[in-house]
Amino acid sequence: MAFVAEAARMFFANCATSDRFSVETQGKIQLLALRNEQEAYATGAHLLFCDRSVLDAVVYVRACGDKLGANKLFERVQTWASTYSKLLLLDPVGVDYVMDGIRQEDLDTRQQFHDAFIHFFEEASLPYELLNGTFQERCRRIDEILKAFQEEEKIKLPG
Repeated sequence: MAFVAEAARMFFANCATSDRFSVETQGKIQLLALRNEQEAYATGAHLLFCDRSVLDAVVYVRACGDKLGANKLFERVQTWASTYSKLLLLDPVGVDYVMDGIRQEDLDTRQQFHDAFIHFFEEASLPYELLNGTFQERCRRIDEILKAFQEEEKIKLPG
């Protein structure tokens, strides 16, 4: 298994920008995410666990009203995104939201983005699961999902 860190956090830690959700900025973040995911895939790992994805840029741009820009970003990664087995979306209810030097959006914007993810995933018929409940319940569900993928891989492997 390989873990892929959040590209946006990496990007904003190194690049100051005033227009965080423009198609240009999100396009750069998307390319970084794509490179990171493809590098992790190239290691031969059977399972990639990504903190965010190449689809985030699509949703953020779309949620901010630029549907044409969002469509262009989606077209650019649609083939890669089709390799995703499951997208896990954390329900913001019950999760503390801590603003920092990178995460600057208010709670209303957080909810707006969350709703946009659900809408986009459903509209694009992407395989997602909404994780809710306590921290422990969410961790248990993730463990169950990971175990199911591991079992699925054992079945696929020759031998």
